[in-house]
Amino acid sequence: QSGTTWGYGPGKSYDSCGASYGGLGGTGNFGGTVGSTYGSDKIPLEPGSGGGSHSASVSGSGGGLVRLLVSQKARIDGTLTANGQNPNGAGGAGSGGAIYIVCHEFAGDAGGFLSAKGGDNRADASAYGGAGGGGRIAVLRAKHTFLGSNTVAGGVGFNAARNGTAGSVTWVDAPRGTVVVIH
Repeated sequence: QSGTTWGYGPGKSYDSCGASYGGLGGTGNFGGTVGSTYGSDKIPLEPGSGGGSHSASVSGSGGGLVRLLVSQKARIDGTLTANGQNPNGAGGAGSGGAIYIVCHEFAGDAGGFLSAKGGDNRADASAYGGAGGGGRIAVLRAKHTFLGSNTVAGGVGFNAARNGTAGSVTWVDAPRGTVVVIH
């Protein structure tokens, strides 16, 4: 599922601030309000939110939603991404989205990588907005043989005050026979 376009979503921000999801977006140079964090850290079912716009600048959209429901083994040897988008100019960056995996065995080699990071915002000092907050990753599994890595880092801003904060990564142990109902 696609992420939420700029200026929309439960964690949307206003006037150059970065959007929030699992982590908070960074503040913008022009004031505004950073959106609130939202959603579940164990069952993230929403995409990321869009950053706040400023003047003619286009903000970043939120990261999408990757949802995998696998009856046996989910093997990730490559990259799954739901990253927030960087803005164009002084707008705020989008928040990271979500990766939600339900399976019996979660496997993958060291090349496996899950990413739901917030968008960066490194515009020049005269016109900079906030970076996006990190998204959410949750994996519900009975067996864990995944050797890869993950990130839900907040985006990087022009300076530390403009950085987004990290989202959440949750590993949920599920005994075989667990029934998951998603509505």
